[in-house]
Amino acid sequence: MAKFQQPRGDMFQQRRPGVAAQANDKVVAKVVVGAQRLPTTDKVAGKPVPGDFVHPRSSHNVICVVEHEGDEWMQLGRFRWIKSRDGIEVLAAVDGVFPEIGPDHPKAPWRALLTDEQARQPAVRAEQASAWEQIDEDADDVGRAIAEAAISLMGLAESAAKGSPFSALMDALAAHHGNPGLRVGLKGWSAPIAALMQAEGRRLAWGSPAGWSRHPLQVWPISPEQLEATARAKGLWRSNASDVALDDEDIPVGSIVIATEPDGVPFAATAIGLSEQGHLLCVGSAKGRPVSLLEIEQQAVVGVVAP
Repeated sequence: MAKFQQPRGDMFQQRRPGVAAQANDKVVAKVVVGAQRLPTTDKVAGKPVPGDFVHPRSSHNVICVVEHEGDEWMQLGRFRWIKSRDGIEVLAAVDGVFPEIGPDHPKAPWRALLTDEQARQPAVRAEQASAWEQIDEDADDVGRAIAEAAISLMGLAESAAKGSPFSALMDALAAHHGNPGLRVGLKGWSAPIAALMQAEGRRLAWGSPAGWSRHPLQVWPISPEQLEATARAKGLWRSNASDVALDDEDIPVGSIVIATEPDGVPFAATAIGLSEQGHLLCVGSAKGRPVSLLEIEQQAVVGVVAP
């Protein structure tokens, strides 16, 4: 990628390499990561921060851009830098205003907000790094892309705050169903998020009905029950019954797993592989908890949505 050409004037703050950003620093541009995750450093030309990456298709605010020994570095946070390289797309502000973009766009604001929240939680970053390493190596390209999309959403938590990543996604869900007052409930949002992981991995324009028409389910479900019913109607459902139990080959990476908690409450998650104990490794939300890496025993599985 050609180096980012800094415009004349004061759009970009120039700072000596390694000098930390301050809380009131102005956002001068946004960057969008390509298909590969990128390591971060705590300073210009520093060593990579263990377990901290900017993930594929995530977007980030840029505080400043500096040149160092022929390389271009972008500062994302107080002690968070990335080196500009192929796979980074820069969207500059025009008079301090960024273009209006839909929720499915790689530069949608909720993505940058979620990335910032993840960066403030070392446990989430560590869990993401662990999940990346545990994606089944035999996964096909689509399955791996869906698994990676699921991992990029880890740490997403229910929030009523206007503009939060969760609120932005739920607003998009409500708009999709033409019901501004739609609420999925504390125990129900695992299903729309699991379906969203599929849409993200398949790079669908899920912000529009036309995008969802290309989704295997063709609708954005609002509950595990609706997800299962839709999958059955589309011929995508594989039941884990006592007489016809599912085996590992029936649950490919990227498929949606519907399982139950001990109290019988269903939830949906995305399969990424198997644990050392032979349990399913999935990414999703159970009982309204933040999206995380889940280990699910075979007997808890109700069925699988496998396009």
